[in-house]
Amino acid sequence: MEGSIETDTAVMDPALIETRIGPAGKTLPELYRQFLIEYPARLADARMKTIRGFDLRFDSVMSAALALNQTLQSWNYSDEMQLGNSSFKAELMRNILKLDFIGLSGRVVFDNNGDRTSVVMIYQLRNLSRHLVGTYDPIENVLNWTSKFWFAGGSPPVDAPELLTRQLQLSEAGTIALTSASSIGIAVSIATVAVNFHYRELRLIKMSSPLVNNVIGAGCLMCYASCIVMAVNSHWAVSTGLCWTQTALLTIGYSAAFGAMLAKTWRVHRIFTNVKLRRVAIKDSHLFAVILLVLATDIVLLIAWGIIDPLTVKSVSLPSVETEDGTLIRSTIDVCTCNNMTIWIATELGVKGFLLLFALFFAWETRTVQVEALNDSKKIGVCVYNTTVMGLIGVVILFALPSSSQDLKVSLIASCIIICSSTTLILVFGSKIFMLIKHGPSKVDDMETAMQTSAGITVPQS
Repeated sequence: MEGSIETDTAVMDPALIETRIGPAGKTLPELYRQFLIEYPARLADARMKTIRGFDLRFDSVMSAALALNQTLQSWNYSDEMQLGNSSFKAELMRNILKLDFIGLSGRVVFDNNGDRTSVVMIYQLRNLSRHLVGTYDPIENVLNWTSKFWFAGGSPPVDAPELLTRQLQLSEAGTIALTSASSIGIAVSIATVAVNFHYRELRLIKMSSPLVNNVIGAGCLMCYASCIVMAVNSHWAVSTGLCWTQTALLTIGYSAAFGAMLAKTWRVHRIFTNVKLRRVAIKDSHLFAVILLVLATDIVLLIAWGIIDPLTVKSVSLPSVETEDGTLIRSTIDVCTCNNMTIWIATELGVKGFLLLFALFFAWETRTVQVEALNDSKKIGVCVYNTTVMGLIGVVILFALPSSSQDLKVSLIASCIIICSSTTLILVFGSKIFMLIKHGPSKVDDMETAMQTSAGITVPQS
């Protein structure tokens, strides 16, 4: 094939043909003629009628003679010595491997296998004939190029598929969408908390513990913020700091929101399930104690996680994909992980599930309380249901979707968080803000006063 490359071995050094060698100072042809004169009987051997191969045979005999001579000098031998002795043969082989001399065919050196080391000739087929382009001397480890390679088309052929490495990241469109949606959620959270704080003295707001509701709003805000961190961390270079920030924001934000709901349902449960406490106001400080207990559990768990098995950034290589032109595309993705990631996620989910069960239990126990401004059991029940469904979907997405579906995976997980947070904000603050807009603060206040009087409820004090 035109342009193909092949190699061959050449023991004979062409430069030695006319070089005078050895003590006699004769060239190879002169030594050959002298050999035939001294041993005319060898002409009967057809192989000896040409100089071709004479140098190799001569060097073979010389190698054997030199090795035997060196062995006998160091060996305690006698006329009766058995040349088949294994120790003698081993010593002879070692001396053969040590040989290094200039023979008729060139430099004589043997490798560890006992084979003659020879120069490698590199040829290229051009116009149906071999053209020498280089030589390699393994003894001196020297590569000499005598001419350049010729290639059809002017460039070397591809000896392997082209491999392209691609870093998988969240697309710019996905990053903008998630960041925008989360930013809107943060703005809504701030607005609802601001309205709740501004009208905190209205009975409609005050009976629902505005400070605790603010904690719910702050928790939702942190969940929205975790989505922004997730988008940024997935679009640009993944860092350990952002991994921990995302985890802490989501964990603490969730616990703040549902811890506050748990505290509110616990308050209603205490009031309406114990006759002795019917007219006793449970202060906000008691509710905050419950919230702090929930948050403390999360903080301890996060600290233990960080000390025992901290998150690190790991680059994961995905299976290569071959394109139509034969190019291989190997995708890599940076992920936040640790040695026991599944165990830590399961532990976090277990704590959150335990929190949901408590909130659901108190909501069920107080479902018959008809004072809507005080009792959020129905709303909390909807929040728990919504969070459970979205949480299960998020867990399935986290473990089921392959890492190669980066856009879909991050977008769906973030969407679950945004939906849960938005639903919570709407259920906790939506009805109150709607009533304020529809009836005005003064009229709403009169309506709630009448409801309190008929129910005999004391407005909780901070």
